[in-house]
Amino acid sequence: MNCKISHKFSKKFLIIYAVISTLSFILVENSNINKCVMNGFLVFGEAISFMILYCTYSESRERDKKYWLYLFLSIFSYFLGDLLWIIKDIFFDSFTGLIYISQVFFLLQYPFSIIALLYIAWEKKNLYLSIQVFLDMLVIVIAISVVGWRFLVRNDIINSHMPFFEKFFLISNPIGDLAILFSIILILLFSKSFIAFRVVIFNIIALIIEVTADLINLYVKTNTINVNTDFLELMWLTYVLLVSYSALVYKYNGCNFKCIRQSKKNENYTKTIVKIIIPYLSIGVLFTAIFCIIENIDIIMWGFAICVGLVIISQLITLMENKRLMQLLIESNNELEYKTFELETINRQLKKSNLAKESQLNRDFLTGLHNRRYIYKKLDVLFKNKFYNKASVLMIDIDYFKKINDTYGHEAGDKVLKQVSMLMKLYTRTNDSLIRFGGEEFICVLLDTDISIARDIADRIREKVEAYDFKIECIKIKVTVSIGVSEARLVKCKEDIELAIKKADKLLYKAKQLGRNQVCI
Repeated sequence: MNCKISHKFSKKFLIIYAVISTLSFILVENSNINKCVMNGFLVFGEAISFMILYCTYSESRERDKKYWLYLFLSIFSYFLGDLLWIIKDIFFDSFTGLIYISQVFFLLQYPFSIIALLYIAWEKKNLYLSIQVFLDMLVIVIAISVVGWRFLVRNDIINSHMPFFEKFFLISNPIGDLAILFSIILILLFSKSFIAFRVVIFNIIALIIEVTADLINLYVKTNTINVNTDFLELMWLTYVLLVSYSALVYKYNGCNFKCIRQSKKNENYTKTIVKIIIPYLSIGVLFTAIFCIIENIDIIMWGFAICVGLVIISQLITLMENKRLMQLLIESNNELEYKTFELETINRQLKKSNLAKESQLNRDFLTGLHNRRYIYKKLDVLFKNKFYNKASVLMIDIDYFKKINDTYGHEAGDKVLKQVSMLMKLYTRTNDSLIRFGGEEFICVLLDTDISIARDIADRIREKVEAYDFKIECIKIKVTVSIGVSEARLVKCKEDIELAIKKADKLLYKAKQLGRNQVCI
């Protein structure tokens, strides 16, 4: 399904569609034609709505997808119910079983919608909050259903000659609408993270329209009133279009659940009181209904009612105090987390600064190679819990470096040191430890390397330095190096490497004596 249609176009289309369907209902006088037209508008409008909801589900962020998926399934089941009802009216007028199948699809919209709303509470991975919202919603729906049954529709339903299933479906629709309506209100009160406020408003208006239509339908059918109810189709269509319009509002707001922030403490306090009182208020309504029914109320009933009332008031006060303490705890915890975060940030910055300083202390500022201090620290770490079967050491010295300094100046000497260092880094291995030992002397420690490989590396360095064009102010100069190569066996501590360094130093001296630009092993 292609979901790339502009949300602005979709919003305008829904508004125009609603206006055209309303005008058609008003202008078409023939009731049969009017019914066919409204059925067509209703089914087509529902199809458009569930496609919009599917597109919203596809384009929404990962954390919001399940909400829009269940809402899509809710409207899709509503669409299937209406479609089967119209098919029955046109082709299978005598087949009453299709009505029951259609009603089942109508009722499926309620569990899907409630699951979508409960997902908002579960979005914070709070199981207890989800259970609390569900139970509070159940209390409210039961209270409204019981009172409505007793005082409004009981006699009409009992005296009606309709089949049991038809009665059941008629009662279930407004109860389901109320369940979803109060679920939205409770989720809005209990959860700090919810949909954008305008999305909530459109859903609430849609549900008010649907519950009104379902109650009118219930009253008309149970009392067998002879009145044209085609306008109910228009109300149900308006409900579906408003739900899909809320999805477009969500997309317009950036495909994101908005965080509803209370800027003032008294607003938080009022919100807390409201969400605590609602379930207890429902219980109070039930008790009031009981006292209205019972004719002879003795002192025990009065005492029971007063005690229950006092217990509820006491519970309300306790809950509000708990909420206040919990709010203080949350604020303290947030402040502690913020301070901890600040300390961790400072600690990370200090560690970073210390590492930078440590790196500066361990590196030669001119060549960028590690210095003498670094090699001894690294050897301590390397030989802490390990030993090596063999290791080789290269002692490298730039030939006639003093002459270069005296002839061309110290700046030229520094340039030669940098270029020789660059060549050595290019032609040694990644794991080899190359350091500037002092002046024009360098050391390369090659762990797990025998003397033959070390000799090859030394020869390569000597050859590359000899072949390199060193230029000092456009003057080419010849630079060579002498290298002493030593080997140590069963290297267990840094002292073994130090002995190899001393041996390599002697071999370097020998290379110098033999005429320089040589490798001695």
